[in-house]
Amino acid sequence: MNRIKNLMGMDMLNARRDNLLLYMLIAPLFLALVLRFFLPGEIDFTPTLALDGSRVEGQLITQFEEMATVEIYDSREGVLARVERPDHVGGVTREDGGLVLLLAGDEPQELTAMLGAVLEAAQQDLSFLELTSRDLRDGENVIFNWAVLLLIMTVIFLGGTLGGFNIVSERSNRNLDALRVTPLGFAGMITARTLLGFIQVLILGILSTLIIRGTGFDFFPLMGVLASALPLLALISLIIGGLAQNQVSAIGVIKLLMPIWLALPLISLFLGEGWQILFYPLPNYWLFKSLQTVFTGAADNPVLPLTMVATLGLGILFLIPTLGIIKRKLY
Repeated sequence: MNRIKNLMGMDMLNARRDNLLLYMLIAPLFLALVLRFFLPGEIDFTPTLALDGSRVEGQLITQFEEMATVEIYDSREGVLARVERPDHVGGVTREDGGLVLLLAGDEPQELTAMLGAVLEAAQQDLSFLELTSRDLRDGENVIFNWAVLLLIMTVIFLGGTLGGFNIVSERSNRNLDALRVTPLGFAGMITARTLLGFIQVLILGILSTLIIRGTGFDFFPLMGVLASALPLLALISLIIGGLAQNQVSAIGVIKLLMPIWLALPLISLFLGEGWQILFYPLPNYWLFKSLQTVFTGAADNPVLPLTMVATLGLGILFLIPTLGIIKRKLY
């Protein structure tokens, strides 16, 4: 254990001396401050409702349009499909003679109350209801929360990148030859890099969220999600350290990995439920889903433990063969 601590200390010292690594340590906090400083204190927000045009009559549609952004669908099934998409749109249909509000179940509490108020107002012809002014500091603004989510995804990726750059530095300086004959071994080296990356992710993730969301945010679900990403930190470090010979080639590897890490989960947002199965084998997809629940849904959602387990399990499945391949390449 002491050898792992010593290697972590050496890596931290190298990071403070290397301008690129130092920049990766402070960049997330700088971005968090920029978001906090430049986003306005208030934003106009109008809820969106998907209406079942076959069951909601024209007069009610007009009343809904005066209070919300309205999308009209031909059937209840069409409304349900729209509600199940991740951008928190409520649905309205008619059942047993009364209007019914359809929700996916992961909407923020304030948005649920707002949609319910719109439904009640439309039924009572209270189309003068005002619902457009909201304070960003309450942490419930959709765009604001998506910005935090993407920032935390980037923080996790940078945590793995730190270990990868340290491996690359040892390869270029031929320090790996010395590590081969120490009791630390390959497993100890990867453990040290992963733990150091996790400490970085934990500190930067909490501080970035604290800057943007404030002290009222529940950090325990976020810490659990970050812990489930431990195998992914090791995986990123191994891929960068195994493929790159120096810092220049490491930057090239990062340019290849970053779209896979971030773009693929984002693409999944624009595809229907039937296409989501294509992303199920990807651990970063489930990590993205976990963070989506923490930041844009309800942190006590029963789905959150399942997505965290999927992140951890798939991360380990990808990590095990990668460990063998990179070990043969480096050692």
